Amino acid sequence: MARKACRAPATMEQELTCLRTSCSCCGYPIAVAYRTQRTITTLLGSCRLTLRVRRCRNPAWAWYHRPYRPEEEGKWALPHGEFGLDVIALVGSLRYTAHQSIPEIHQALRDRGVPIAERTVTHLLQRYEELVTLHLSDWRRLRVSAIEAKKMVISFFTRKAAISALNRLRITSALIAPHATLVRPGPSHGATSGP
Repeated sequence: MARKACRAPATMEQELTCLRTSCSCCGYPIAVAYRTQRTITTLLGSCRLTLRVRRCRNPAWAWYHRPYRPEEEGKWALPHGEFGLDVIALVGSLRYTAHQSIPEIHQALRDRGVPIAERTVTHLLQRYEELVTLHLSDWRRLRVSAIEAKKMVISFFTRKAAISALNRLRITSALIAPHATLVRPGPSHGATSGP
């Protein structure tokens, strides 16, 4: 169903500019070509973003006249999205952590003051699932995580083995010490102190 009333005016305003002022391909300075506005609904309210979009003016390069939007725009919302990433994260959290249904999530968002339709909650849940899938399919990040996890597991077992060996050494030395005065556990035996 279409929206029956006009959207409420934005309660916050933010102007976003590009961090880069020269083209990454040719190094030619890129000037502000135009400004555009976008309204994003977040958990804190509605925010009007004014974006200063730049373009490369060097006709010899591939990025000639392509828009270069502010980098910070990506932290607010997905491209062409009306709701902020915080709303998408909350929808996913309520669905998969709190196990709430779509109508319950819709009511929870309405209780927080977010003007949203129930069908839009379904769309936001699909966006959340796409983001999770994208995050899980990033093989480079997963490879680094697996290597770090492997290091942690090896480190844990190595540490555990060292503690076990140290405890055996202490027990052995405690049993032998009354009978032989020359056996002393110490740094020469490779034992480390502390857990």
